[in-house]
Amino acid sequence: MKERVNVAIYKLEATANKLKQLSTGLMKKDEKFFSKCIEAQIAKNHMKAVIYANECAELRKMARLTISSELALEQAVLRLQTVGEISDVMVTVEPIVSIVQETKGRLVGVIPSVAGNLDEINSMLHTSITEMGSAYSPKIEGQSSNGEAIKILEEANLAAEEKIREKFPELPSDLTNQELEETNVPVALTATGGEVPEMNDSTLGQQVFEYIKECDGELSIIQCASYLGVFPKDIEKAILRLKEEGKIALD
Repeated sequence: MKERVNVAIYKLEATANKLKQLSTGLMKKDEKFFSKCIEAQIAKNHMKAVIYANECAELRKMARLTISSELALEQAVLRLQTVGEISDVMVTVEPIVSIVQETKGRLVGVIPSVAGNLDEINSMLHTSITEMGSAYSPKIEGQSSNGEAIKILEEANLAAEEKIREKFPELPSDLTNQELEETNVPVALTATGGEVPEMNDSTLGQQVFEYIKECDGELSIIQCASYLGVFPKDIEKAILRLKEEGKIALD
């Protein structure tokens, strides 16, 4: 049982380190986009400034989630390292299972590889609790244990917010998602008042090409789709066509 706890500690530390590397990468990318956002503002290129500001906002959402998850797992490791006697396992591990499960749930659609690691760890810890439950009957209040897990997660969220404020410069207040939506290309109408049928491939490809040039070769498929009023899959197809035509090269 103690060996399983040690394996869980090792895996949690490795996962927390992976999250730390991801947050560092997000911070570097944010610095790049933030700089371009300010440059666009100075050049009075409002569209480009809005695009970069929203890229920064999305990166910061991801960074907040990543840092919070990293801090929660670090707390889980500290708790597991305090396990002394075998009889301490259930008391210590039960809230850790809740922490790992909640963290996995937040990351499953964002960083699947990390979520998969946490699922493996969670299964290991849950098996330990089940086996211990058949051998020992310590008096554990499930509600207080769950409350302890919630407290750790809330503290991790607050600490993540503080780190975001410290490490990421504040974005210009006038560049928001609302404003990006207001700059979208309007839908043209036919003489009868109906919407024009979907634009053809060559027209969309040209618009995507112009968008890429406007953004100095940087492209967010989601932001581009929002700006042009099409689906992300249409942008992906247009990018592949532009590559086949030799107009762009994908890094």
